[in-house]
Amino acid sequence: MKVILLTNIPKTGKKYEVKDVADGHAINFLIPRKMAEIATPAKITQLESKKARGEKEQALQAELFKKDIESLAHANITLSLPANEKGHLFKGVHQDDISDVCKKEHNITIDPKYILMEEPIKEIGTKKIVISNGEVKDTINIEILAQQNKDL
Repeated sequence: MKVILLTNIPKTGKKYEVKDVADGHAINFLIPRKMAEIATPAKITQLESKKARGEKEQALQAELFKKDIESLAHANITLSLPANEKGHLFKGVHQDDISDVCKKEHNITIDPKYILMEEPIKEIGTKKIVISNGEVKDTINIEILAQQNKDL
């Protein structure tokens, strides 16, 4: 039986693919769980138009992401955090922190999963951070400063 997959299914296929599966598997498992629907000619043409729209939207999002990263590469991103005399931060800087600063200071939303870091930043100084969504990749500089104590 030919079905259109509505979700990614391991060992079967990816979302919006037309697959030929066993009748029992489709009727008893995939269709009742809304993981697939029967592939009729009308549904297949709908699927093709949906795929085309999805590809256009994905291209637009990639272009916007590229522009955002390019503008961040030329911007100064600065974080002031508490640190000891040796320059070690009391709390590490994670992807979420960098994403929040980009949003607050530059009004650019970057999903934290696109910020590639092997480990959190734990010392003051200027660090290079890679931002990539798989297609577009760029490096930004982040300056970590020791926070001035206001109680003095």
